[in-house]
Amino acid sequence: MEQIDADIEDWKNFLSFIDECTDDYIYIYDLSNDHAIYSKRVTDTFALECAEFENAGMRLKDVIYPDDYEAVFNNISDLQNGIIKKHDMEYRWRSKKNGYVWISCRG
Repeated sequence: MEQIDADIEDWKNFLSFIDECTDDYIYIYDLSNDHAIYSKRVTDTFALECAEFENAGMRLKDVIYPDDYEAVFNNISDLQNGIIKKHDMEYRWRSKKNGYVWISCRG
């Protein structure tokens, strides 16, 4: 467990470093444990209260445009089941200021 915690901290430090070098929002979504870690500034733009959370599938339902949710999570389910190898979609997230905005999400 200590090694896992150390690995998570390493990834958080990596995200923090990369976040300063790009305008993109970088994330790690642990599909096995349904745990997500996003660039901290994601909370400045999008309707997320924090950048790291458990139960990611349900938490992301709050920001994904309702009409897009089924397609997004069918795609994530296909990832979890080994049917596809990457997530590469465009869909809408709820912005803090402008309703919903289109994002391009790859991973």
